Amino acid sequence: MPGWSWAALFILTVSAALAGGETESLAQFVQRTAGRQAYGVYMLGQKVGWSLVESRPGNLLGQPVAVCSEEDWTEMVMMGERTVSRGKSVTYYTLTGEGAVLACQEWSLEDGQESTIRVQRCADGYRVERRSPAGETVRIIGTVRDNLAESQKLEQWLARARPGEHFSDWSCDFSAQECDNETRLTFRESQPPFFLLQLTQQGARGEMLARSDGSAERISIGSGVELRAEVEAQARKLEPPREMLDLMMVQGGRELGEARTVRGLTMEVEGLDDFPLPESHRQRLRREDQRLLLVTGEDLPTDMGRPLPAEERARYLASTPETQVDSKMRELARRHGRGSDPRERAERLKSWVFHRLEKTGASNAFTAKDVLHNRAGDCTEHSLLLVALLRAAGIPAREVGGLAYARDGGFAWHAWAEFHDSHHWVSADPTWDELPVDGTHIKLSNDPRDLAWINLVGRLKLKVVEVDYF
Repeated sequence: MPGWSWAALFILTVSAALAGGETESLAQFVQRTAGRQAYGVYMLGQKVGWSLVESRPGNLLGQPVAVCSEEDWTEMVMMGERTVSRGKSVTYYTLTGEGAVLACQEWSLEDGQESTIRVQRCADGYRVERRSPAGETVRIIGTVRDNLAESQKLEQWLARARPGEHFSDWSCDFSAQECDNETRLTFRESQPPFFLLQLTQQGARGEMLARSDGSAERISIGSGVELRAEVEAQARKLEPPREMLDLMMVQGGRELGEARTVRGLTMEVEGLDDFPLPESHRQRLRREDQRLLLVTGEDLPTDMGRPLPAEERARYLASTPETQVDSKMRELARRHGRGSDPRERAERLKSWVFHRLEKTGASNAFTAKDVLHNRAGDCTEHSLLLVALLRAAGIPAREVGGLAYARDGGFAWHAWAEFHDSHHWVSADPTWDELPVDGTHIKLSNDPRDLAWINLVGRLKLKVVEVDYF
């Protein structure tokens, strides 16, 4: 399914816990709000993990600092296999000026694969070192918006906010190309001793039940994801994991057979509301007799298209922390992506990824280099590696996500790739060895960092009306 991390929610709970009074110094409010809170993590009512967040005064190299730490555990069954993710992070903030980030250390263990991130301030901003079994990367980023002074304002805002007023809470994801993450909070109402807030982050929408100091009692995203404050022993107690593909399946009400034999579908859709469904020659929405219909078809454009503007072309050829385009990727792309045009080269690279990666839900990875090292993964890993290889071959590419027919009348959350052939975006599914993709693929996102699709989990309903087979 499309990849995302619980980290965005965990970061919010940490930064929200650091809220202080208007006349307090940074040192005073850190001392006053020091504490530890545990959360249970739920998806569609199934408990899948836990998170611990803690804030306290501390010391770094003889300098007094604020220390924010987080530890999390997520356990699921994906494609019949148990997948476990563990993570720890410690962030240090100065107690002078705006309370900027001084340093950060992160550790994660994804299905047995260990990686670390070490962040230190330097003359040009921050030096970010990431180590994994695939190797080491180093990059320099500029200033980040996460700081204690901004967090301190949250409690002040809650004390005077009125319905409809907004507050922006900033956190930092050092593993991403764009490090700054904005969580936009909208005040809804006071529910003593709590405040009910709407929140939006990377397109995902939800609610936060906040205490007066700004810390979270509960955070929900969409209709399916929730963090609940619990006693630590209870938070760490997990239920027997269930198959997540079954739990999250969107039923279509009709058996379709082999997905690759489906040219196109007409489906009645409920639950989209204001969701911005991408429309193209492959899929479109239409109204008919009070029904909203989604029509999918072949990836066959009806016009001559256009080249990508220079800015977009540069964006979809770029090397990023997630999609590294290095000498090894370029050599693999040259060796396995020969051809006379972009489509032929993409076909070869897609097939190479399909045949070289083991199909498993228990080999999560966050970077293309890690996927290449592991030679295994689900749809997100297959798509991530293909996008990196396509970019290494000089072909603009992006990872997209949505739904695709799986089995027993159900559509599963899925990820695949698109590349630009100098005229149009063309779909390619390296997990299922399809170029272009079959008519059951329903695209919901053009960017893996766009989390708006989460708003549809547990809410979207499909009913297959017509099927067009090859």
